[in-house]
Amino acid sequence: MQCAAGVGEEGDEEITAELALEDYLLPEAKQQDLMYCYCKSLFWTALSNGDNIQSAMSEKFDDGENHCMDWLEAYSLQKAAVYTTPLAIIFVTAVAKTILRLMTRLEGHQSKPEEVYASAVNMWLMAFINSGITIQIVYFDIFGSDVPLLLNEYDEFTQEWYS
Repeated sequence: MQCAAGVGEEGDEEITAELALEDYLLPEAKQQDLMYCYCKSLFWTALSNGDNIQSAMSEKFDDGENHCMDWLEAYSLQKAAVYTTPLAIIFVTAVAKTILRLMTRLEGHQSKPEEVYASAVNMWLMAFINSGITIQIVYFDIFGSDVPLLLNEYDEFTQEWYS
């Protein structure tokens, strides 16, 4: 999600807590994501100044809610998922590769080239399945999740999905 071009930049109106809350209370179709921009700005300002992020984000809005703390939780979850997902894939791939090589040796091939070929086929199959599962998790609403990393745009394969 990007903040609207020009919003909060020099010469433009600064995003205040009141503007962010006013925008947040609008129907979702009319929102300009000012709450996101306000909380993100608050977060990066606190981080760059060396302030306590927890206290900076715990500001209560006029409606009594703590919207920036909710934003921080979602933002942290998103960033954690972005960085841990590749690590998990690397780990699973390394373990699967070791298991597949062991299985290939146990298949009892007559020559080394046959063993290497069988190992390559097994690894290709594992990579193909791994890619398919990753695409399913990212693009399909399988878990009914609100995790921002997941796009959840499709419930089934349609012509739009392929384009």
